[in-house]
Amino acid sequence: MKKFIPELPSTDYDVSKDYIENLIHFPIRIPSMSESEFETYTNLLFAKLHLKSTEFKELIYKVFNETSDDIITAKLSSENISEYLSNVPEELKQDLILSKQINSILDSILSGNPRQCKRFLNMLIIRINMAKSKGIDLKKNVLAKLCCWSILKQNLLINL
Repeated sequence: MKKFIPELPSTDYDVSKDYIENLIHFPIRIPSMSESEFETYTNLLFAKLHLKSTEFKELIYKVFNETSDDIITAKLSSENISEYLSNVPEELKQDLILSKQINSILDSILSGNPRQCKRFLNMLIIRINMAKSKGIDLKKNVLAKLCCWSILKQNLLINL
């Protein structure tokens, strides 16, 4: 509370407005994605890690404007990535295969929530980078499956 009460020479200052403003947040509801949308979103997040900014923007344009009538039916997968990129980095190919392996379980665990998907991938990348900094080489596919299991276990315990 002290941080919201500035020491002012005058007593005319009303701190309640600033205090309330910091307490009340407007919730933003994001609709759940279908499994296909979830896969495309996950694959785009992986692509962003491996592509230059201009290549990534071009990929997004091609996926959503050139091949589909609407944003819902647009799809990016390990099978069609070569249609969008002439040179697909090997690490991206591996990540798209990983995405295909974990997508259905991840979608069901996270209920199609894009925020949770982004959080999951951030957690995965941070753990891999932390291990690298200590000279440990983690296999991304094994760690991803362990992280999926961990989230599933947490959800099961919460629902008990």
